[in-house]
Amino acid sequence: MAFDERTTLIDVHMFGTPHFGGIYLIDEDRPTLIETGTSDSKAAILRALDQLHVDPATIENVVVTHIHLDHAGGAGFLLDQLPQARVYVHEVGFPHLADPSRLLASAAKALGDAFAGYGTLHPIPEGRMVPVRGGEVLDLGGRELEIVYSPGHARHHVCILDRSTRALYTGDSSGIYFPVDGRIIPTSPFPEFDLATALETMKRLEALGPERLLYSHYGPYEDARGMLRGQRREYERWGAKAAKLLEEMDVWQAAETLYEEWYADVTEFSRVFVERIIATNLLGFQRYFERTQDDASRSD
Repeated sequence: MAFDERTTLIDVHMFGTPHFGGIYLIDEDRPTLIETGTSDSKAAILRALDQLHVDPATIENVVVTHIHLDHAGGAGFLLDQLPQARVYVHEVGFPHLADPSRLLASAAKALGDAFAGYGTLHPIPEGRMVPVRGGEVLDLGGRELEIVYSPGHARHHVCILDRSTRALYTGDSSGIYFPVDGRIIPTSPFPEFDLATALETMKRLEALGPERLLYSHYGPYEDARGMLRGQRREYERWGAKAAKLLEEMDVWQAAETLYEEWYADVTEFSRVFVERIIATNLLGFQRYFERTQDDASRSD
């Protein structure tokens, strides 16, 4: 990275698309990977390590921000090439990486026809994982990484703050960033997304004083605090718009409408690709609205 010669962004061309799936290598005394992509990302990661002259056998830490297949799917497949590495994962996600059967069933239901593109999961022995809850600090030798609990996108989500560079690895806590177009789309997946919690998390992340954001989807963004404030407004705007559209039409019609009104000027990705992202995230808003209405009815 321009601001940090020991950190490298690896583009794994997730879903066959550049500038969408990012893995970060921190080449310190205890080399560390942030994220692992899907199960299909293994070859791209190992190829990048070879090009960077980093022996996979020296990687000691693999940190996944959460257990969704596009972030943790590659972990179990990579470990046979990373004999020293242990996987750091939130304690809620820990059992699902040890036995991914329920997670895969849930992902298949949530993703529908898109599920096949997300690959699969290979079970990880419990002895090769470390459960975290937030507040832990990983000493890499040349720097420290702080684990920050960051629910909203999912209950098992963490971010990682590099205490040396003040860079914050966002995972899916703060949206999807399109680096060429400079656009942001919320990440609000079915069934766990919680808008109120996500907004509160972004406030807490801003209060940490990060100087830049390192998106898993995709890449670095300067002016971290300004972006986090803007992203809260964008999530609120999406919430208001989604509530209106989903009263009038189904999710795919709403995705087409939202694309036409807000994202037709995107040049980096195809319309089909962007509409699928929109629809996936509208499903999360829809489930959130249903859940909050159910909670309101029970309280009455």
